[in-house]
Amino acid sequence: AIEDPVRKAILRNGANAKGTLPSPIAAWDFRTGPNDLVGTMHAKAIGTAKLTPNGASIDGKTGFLRTAPIGTNIRAKTLEAWVTLDNRTQRGGGVISLETPDGGEFDAVVFGENEPGRWMAGSNGFVRTKPFGGEAETVDGPTHFAISYAADGTITGYRNGRPYGKGYQSNGPREFKAGMAVAAFGIRHEPAGGNRMLAGTVHAARVYDRALTADDVAASFAGGPQFIGDAEIDAKLSPESRKAASELRKKRIALTAELGAARGRANEVTYANVAK
Repeated sequence: AIEDPVRKAILRNGANAKGTLPSPIAAWDFRTGPNDLVGTMHAKAIGTAKLTPNGASIDGKTGFLRTAPIGTNIRAKTLEAWVTLDNRTQRGGGVISLETPDGGEFDAVVFGENEPGRWMAGSNGFVRTKPFGGEAETVDGPTHFAISYAADGTITGYRNGRPYGKGYQSNGPREFKAGMAVAAFGIRHEPAGGNRMLAGTVHAARVYDRALTADDVAASFAGGPQFIGDAEIDAKLSPESRKAASELRKKRIALTAELGAARGRANEVTYANVAK
């Protein structure tokens, strides 16, 4: 209630163009740094990946970024990113991936793996992957791509705010447990190597804990890659509201950590029982 009016005012043009902006559970603007601007999934550059004023530069060989573990269970979801490809002939690199720490299971925004020049929803063993039937990429500059994963298993792709081909029914969604999944950028899934690596620049990315609607995606695309963080919001708040927001953020962080730890313990017990 304190933050949203300020955030909407800052992004008024984009928000008014397509409606209210959706709220992610994690957001990164790699043009300004590797930190999660919503929570604690801060990213770290691995290998030859570099953070530049234009975003995270990935060489398609050993470079990628990996975040701290996710703090909550996530089943229905949306993965979103703004990216510039170094070339449109590359095959199989991931822009953003939600994966288990060993990379054995994942959902990812992938370029050109099964069909040259086309976007797809990558997954371990292609178990949740089918062609969207969208057009081959023709743009050399920044492209916005999002994939939503609905609770009923429907997977839908969006390019530059519009549906990309047609959505399809999968056997998902795959649930990723708190403390047992990370986000990765510039790689389809770990370990690094082969055609999993992306060559390009990831400008910004976001993760949502629900399947965004077409209007949600259009609004996010219209709003652009800039995400308004706490510091920018605080600068426009009154001293009283700034103090209240700060206290509420601290409570949110503490409760999120407590919830994540509890879910992590529950997951460990569950997996231990399964192993037995």
